[in-house]
Amino acid sequence: MKSILLLVYLSALLIVVPTMASLSQVDHKPFTDVLTSHVHDGRVDYASLRKDGRFIPYVNSLSRIKASTLTGNERLAFWINVYNANTLKMVCDNFPLRSIRDLAQGKVWDAPFISIEGTAYSLNDIENDVLRPLGDSRIHFALVCAARSCPPLRSEAYEADRLDKQLYDQGRLFLSTPMLNAFDITTRKAKLSHVFEWYLADFGRNKEQLIRNISMHAPDAVRVDLHDHAKQWTIEYLDYDWSLNGK
Repeated sequence: MKSILLLVYLSALLIVVPTMASLSQVDHKPFTDVLTSHVHDGRVDYASLRKDGRFIPYVNSLSRIKASTLTGNERLAFWINVYNANTLKMVCDNFPLRSIRDLAQGKVWDAPFISIEGTAYSLNDIENDVLRPLGDSRIHFALVCAARSCPPLRSEAYEADRLDKQLYDQGRLFLSTPMLNAFDITTRKAKLSHVFEWYLADFGRNKEQLIRNISMHAPDAVRVDLHDHAKQWTIEYLDYDWSLNGK
């Protein structure tokens, strides 16, 4: 009798545990479907995005997620998608416009317009108080501020099970796009995005640590030299183009 009861108990666990695990997952596929339709080579077709009936339901669904229960890559992917989706929504709500900096007198990143679990967040709150403390500097390759000098927006959502590869790919893309970052190995001069100046603390305490940190994502032709001769490289920060990353 005890053996039968034990088997019943174990069978119940096998049924309940996968169900609970599945409930903890966040479905970002709707966002991928939207991005695939309206984002190409990092440029966004805002005119068509704002008419897509799948977009707003996805954004609204994020507010119902129990974000406090998420951990690891699932937590990281969730908040990156929250940031990017709400940045797109802010542009769509005010489209057409030339630059996101035209909104809220240039303080759009401080407006607490995002509700998650009943708490109001601004874009800066999400970046500085939620994501940066997680300790992965690669978030700066993924967060998109709707400007042409931002890292290119992926045509897919970030997913926990593929997040490391996605973030690595983003770093490679960002650092291999000459208009955003460029490297001259003959003069050992790096022309970098202001992203690396603004968030230097996330990439290292000084220029040498920054160069060595980003070397793993740099183009093949300069990667080893950046890492091995980081002290000898100089940095110039490129002008930042805040015009909209529209189609």
